[in-house]
Amino acid sequence: MKRLLFAVFALLTISSTSEGQNLSNNISTVSSEYSRLYVGPLVDAYGANINAGLFHTARIGGGLIPKVDLYVGVKVFGALLPADRSLSFSYQTEEVFTGPDGSQYRVPVVFEVEEAPTVFGETDAGEITAEVNETVNEGLDGVLGTADDIVICETASLRLLPGLINTPVAPLLIPQVGIGSFAGTDILVRYLPTVSTDTYGKISFRGFGVRHSISQYIPMFPASLSAQFVYQRLSIDDASERQTLRANAYAANVAISKSLAVITLYGGLQIEKTKVAFDYSYDTGIAELGIQEIRFTDQAGNRFRVIAGLTFSPGPLQVNVDYALGAMNTVSAGVGISL
Repeated sequence: MKRLLFAVFALLTISSTSEGQNLSNNISTVSSEYSRLYVGPLVDAYGANINAGLFHTARIGGGLIPKVDLYVGVKVFGALLPADRSLSFSYQTEEVFTGPDGSQYRVPVVFEVEEAPTVFGETDAGEITAEVNETVNEGLDGVLGTADDIVICETASLRLLPGLINTPVAPLLIPQVGIGSFAGTDILVRYLPTVSTDTYGKISFRGFGVRHSISQYIPMFPASLSAQFVYQRLSIDDASERQTLRANAYAANVAISKSLAVITLYGGLQIEKTKVAFDYSYDTGIAELGIQEIRFTDQAGNRFRVIAGLTFSPGPLQVNVDYALGAMNTVSAGVGISL
């Protein structure tokens, strides 16, 4: 993840092939927009993955040990990325330029990126171009379109970042524990040990959920029903303890399942929201750019998903797999011990 953060903001330090110094400096004004689009598929994939695999049955209680419902396992997710993993955008602003006559003029500047790779795109770098071609004065003859017109004409370009990995699937793995049941309620815990170094800072992840049985209130109902709410948080701090990335994920679902011998069929509907905030200060080493503050917040595309899957339970071993349809589809699998 640290490598990714450096890559996202490295745009500010990539050398220019510009013929006009003003444009070289002004290209940095679009770096935040480019950074947001570059990491956008990663934000979408993280949201799709982290909110997957939250249940593999709707049944609560009834474990191998009376009055104890314990699950310890690992969940593996794969977000299915779109075929087109490139980005394109056009941005226009106005800047002040010094014309050939020594006077200053405010003229439009157009920045364009066409089919540059995102973080999961091609490993060949893209390019951002900027262009000014504006007649600002008709010259001494007072007629536009003649040789003595005063024209500001500059172009500039920067090589952008390549994709870090060209892949159609973004994987993720998370340990998961379920503990219950208390009055038809159990809790879910997801946790990764905090990784901390003096050089790169600290990465931490926590997740907590509560699930409650609905079918316990419906006598003779032929299947299990449950409702669940889950909150998960990922944070990355740099070496100075400044929080450079914060990701908050919320999910609520209703699930239904039916057990047939050692096979459990399950499905559910889920609403979710994942927001990722970037806050990064970077010394470019370029006098004209200085220290850049990059701050933006992005939200994952998934808001709703439909889930269907099955669990195989030979004794205490539980193996499950499911598929979820959403803005970004996911495949989820898990293996664990249930008591």
